Amino acid sequence: MFSVGESAGGPHGADRLGGGMLPMCQVFGARAGRHAAERAKTLTTPTLDDRQVSHLSDLASDTLKRRDGVDAQAVKRKIKQLMWKSVLVARNRGTLSKCVDELNRVLNVDIPRVCSEGQFFDSFESSNMCQVALMIAKAALAREESRGSHYREDFPRKNDLVWSRSISIRRNQGEMQLTKAKL
Repeated sequence: MFSVGESAGGPHGADRLGGGMLPMCQVFGARAGRHAAERAKTLTTPTLDDRQVSHLSDLASDTLKRRDGVDAQAVKRKIKQLMWKSVLVARNRGTLSKCVDELNRVLNVDIPRVCSEGQFFDSFESSNMCQVALMIAKAALAREESRGSHYREDFPRKNDLVWSRSISIRRNQGEMQLTKAKL
C-alpha cells in the first residue's frame, strides 16, 4: 500500500496544516507513484468474477436509462459538506457517527437514484466519492485518539500503546471491514 499527504503524515509527522503539505504531496507523491508502478509490475492481473461484471453492467445500464432523479452535482456537494462539517480537525463520536449514517444513506438511497441526463460520469464519481468519504469517516470514528492536527474531542490524547498502527480497509463479502495493523 502506498499513500501520500494526510494519509501518510508526511516527513514531519501527522498532517501539518498550512502550505507545506502541497509541495510535500508533490515530491512524495511522485516517489510513491514510481514505487507503486514498480510494485504493480510484479503483481498478477486482478480479475473480476462474473457476479462483479454483471453488477457493474447492470449499474451502468440502469444509470443510462434513468431520466429523472437525484442530481449528481447535488450529491457531490452534500458529500463535501458532510466531510467539511464532521471530519475536519475537531471530531467526536457523535458527529462522526452521524456523518457515517448520512453517508450510508447517500450511498444507498441517493446515489442509486442519480439521474444520468448529461451526468453519466458524475454519477459514478459521486458513488466513488461517497465510498472514499465513508472509509475516511469510519477510520476516523474507529481511531479513538488525537493524533497530529486531528483532534478527537472525546479522546484528546495521543495513545501510542493502542494506536501506533495503521487502519486497513478491505471489502469482505460486500461489506467494508476495518482492521488495525502494527506499523
